[in-house]
Amino acid sequence: MASVPSPARLLIVGLDCLAPGLVFERWRERLPTFARLMEEGSFGPLRSCDPPITIPAWSCMFSGRDPGELGLYGFGHRQGWGPGEVGLPDAGTVRAPRLWELASQAGRESIVVGVPQTWPPPAPGRHRGRLVSGILCPGRDVPCTSPPALVDELPEDYAFDLEGFRARAPDEVERAVHAMTDARFGLFTRWLREPAWALAVIVEIGVDRMHHVFWGEGEARIERYYRRLDEHLAACLDAAGPRSAVMVVSDHGAQRLEGAVRINEWLRREGLLSFDEAGRPDWRRSRAVGQGGYCGRILLNLRGRQPGGLVAPEEADALLERIEVGLKAITGPSGEPARTRVLRPRELYRALEGHPPDLLVYFDDLRWRALGTPGDSVWTAGNDAGPDGANHHPDGVYLARHPSLPGRGRLEGLVIQDVFATAMAALGLDPPGGTLGTSRW
Repeated sequence: MASVPSPARLLIVGLDCLAPGLVFERWRERLPTFARLMEEGSFGPLRSCDPPITIPAWSCMFSGRDPGELGLYGFGHRQGWGPGEVGLPDAGTVRAPRLWELASQAGRESIVVGVPQTWPPPAPGRHRGRLVSGILCPGRDVPCTSPPALVDELPEDYAFDLEGFRARAPDEVERAVHAMTDARFGLFTRWLREPAWALAVIVEIGVDRMHHVFWGEGEARIERYYRRLDEHLAACLDAAGPRSAVMVVSDHGAQRLEGAVRINEWLRREGLLSFDEAGRPDWRRSRAVGQGGYCGRILLNLRGRQPGGLVAPEEADALLERIEVGLKAITGPSGEPARTRVLRPRELYRALEGHPPDLLVYFDDLRWRALGTPGDSVWTAGNDAGPDGANHHPDGVYLARHPSLPGRGRLEGLVIQDVFATAMAALGLDPPGGTLGTSRW
């Protein structure tokens, strides 16, 4: 690892789904704190992992690993190969140490607030410093902080996420997101003013919620929220002090959502899947089953792997090739090219832990999401999760300023694991063997 002057401490502000085009270009003059960091440090688009989703992206960023090594492939986390063995990926599903855990091992104290996959919180004695769990935490009535007594310091209106945001009235969503963000940053900024920490990390989910609800139709609301984030960032920089290194990052960006593709309906029309009377995939009569989300995931019903599997192992490669060719050949709802990308995890990742899908599918470079439900057509303008204006874009945001190093301006070729390598260099710690990423100081 190249020698990097060690700052007093490192501040990382994570903003889920923050869009580089809005920060670096469109609203740069209206975001003075972001603009100042760009002028004084380094910045550029940050390429996310595949798939570019909150889970696994933040855990890849903070561990220096890829999704296959972590065994994380999305929110619908497989805990086994059977049809119903799907759950939510919590802290226990992360298969590698993350920044604050490595800092704790080195005797450093850290503040961690809102980071995905930090619930349940670590047991007493496993984390040096303060930790407040992120999204997927059910609420403050369950253990949600480390140490446990820290829950008493959470503001009364503290929210881990905005539940049901797609189904709520626009004015209510905007008010609730601002309140959630204000409470989280208020707590975090107060703790930053205390002297003991060496690493402080916050992740705010509100950006993602604002994009999904208002992208394309609520631009003024999104701009107001970005300006509020700029104010919170200024407060964080002031509280952390001038001797702190600073990174502002997002796990992915955003783009307009055109609609959705019923991936299981397509598989049904190809003769590969059957639905039961409730409209669910019937594994007993299906050779391949899809899973919806920001991207599509397809799993073969493989003999010897799935209970009652129908596809012989020697048939698997040919069937995957047939599915890939078929998906790439489909056209959009008006006959236009669909630009479908089909990725094979076994070729994409360095290892395959857990229960990976056999294929990842990006419809029109993620401008269309995937649905697992049946329907009258393959393409639909709707979304079975509720109204949605945005899908993810693979490029997120990277901004960094070191108190002892000159800025390098705009950087290209940044990948999400570079955040881990850069942070480890700032902390003066050697990254574990085999981790990905390059320090960008």
